[in-house]
Amino acid sequence: KIQKKEIVKLDGRKLDLVTIQEALRNVNLFSSEKLVIVERFFSKPQDKIIKFLNDKNPQNLILWENKELYPSQAKNLKAQPKIFKLPAIVFNFLDSVYPLNYKDSLKLFHECLKKTSAEQIFYLLIKQVRFMIIANDLGRDGLKGLHPYQAHKIASLCRKFSQEQLLVIHKNLVSIDFNQKTGKTVLDLSSQLDLFLGSI
Repeated sequence: KIQKKEIVKLDGRKLDLVTIQEALRNVNLFSSEKLVIVERFFSKPQDKIIKFLNDKNPQNLILWENKELYPSQAKNLKAQPKIFKLPAIVFNFLDSVYPLNYKDSLKLFHECLKKTSAEQIFYLLIKQVRFMIIANDLGRDGLKGLHPYQAHKIASLCRKFSQEQLLVIHKNLVSIDFNQKTGKTVLDLSSQLDLFLGSI
């Protein structure tokens, strides 16, 4: 059986040393590889964790920030920060995912696959759906941590969905994630996303 890569996502705002140590150490029985992604790592002082990372130098860890860092923020970290700019087509795809727009979203999805991985697209898609659920529930107040332009786009897009639709979509995405991690599907991630887009 083909082994899957396990992806673990952590919130840097709530991160402590024990949590990241366990995340980097524990491996799922169904996965041959593991990738740990920490979002907003530099949102608070992380001196103890930085010392641990400098000592261990893990190769399966990504510290993800949604904005460019000041040099002073990463000066104590041995790893060198890199700037990755997503192709514009990825954002066009994310904007196209709404009810009864299957043909456009599927076409854009396959154009995205020429530029980036299905895993990256999936990660951004599930993140956007979660933001839309928050926006549908709390309005723009729930999106205060986002850039104003991004918050405006999400608030506009979520009006095309009912909250019930968004919750079903999120449930389906979580199911895809589970199936990929546990090997409970013969389909690869891009094929599962093809079917998912057709279900919206």
